[in-house]
Amino acid sequence: MMRIKVDLHVHTTRSKDAVTKLSEALTVAKAIGIDGIALTDHDVPPCLENEDLQGLLVIPGMEVRTTEAHILALGIEESLGKPQKAREAVEAIHGLGGIAILAHPYASILGIRGRRGIKDACFDAIEVFNSGTPFFRISTFLARRLAKSLDLPATGGSDSHLPETIGYSYTILECNSPTVSEALKAIKSGRTEAFGRPITLSQRFKKLWITGFHKHRCLPFPSLP
Repeated sequence: MMRIKVDLHVHTTRSKDAVTKLSEALTVAKAIGIDGIALTDHDVPPCLENEDLQGLLVIPGMEVRTTEAHILALGIEESLGKPQKAREAVEAIHGLGGIAILAHPYASILGIRGRRGIKDACFDAIEVFNSGTPFFRISTFLARRLAKSLDLPATGGSDSHLPETIGYSYTILECNSPTVSEALKAIKSGRTEAFGRPITLSQRFKKLWITGFHKHRCLPFPSLP
């Protein structure tokens, strides 16, 4: 067995609210000692053709948004369409051979937060550490308690939309080898340790600006102290 450090929630410019190019994400991950990243752009699969992965493990996937929850679909390279319910999305992910992680369960008012709804949706794991989550400490505490109560593996991912926040949260996986299939097996079998820290106030402001203004090309980003 080997232990590898993977940020399981990274956005690139394939998400409309992110500014990180894939090549940039890989360069940053390598520089800070991350062994791999999961690509989780909103509702779109990654495009890895002709991309230099710089010797890193890159898990293909996406962040699927349903009316009930945001779900990290890992190990898939195909579109899921637009599933409305969490269970529908999870079934589609499993049908493609991927795994489904409930993302930031306490970051919003989405209806799947109830324990019964989460259990019925048949998630493979719960994201306990998410660096972009508001009220980081309480959200992490509640998510950790939820994962424990449902006996589901805990994961960590930065939810990075900016190059500088990659690796703020991550998961240590115990794998036989640093491959996508082995990483997915490690998550599903609970061979995970999650760690993380929140983004800074200035990084949160920058992320909000990107979401609210940058996609409309309205304003230049103001300099921050």
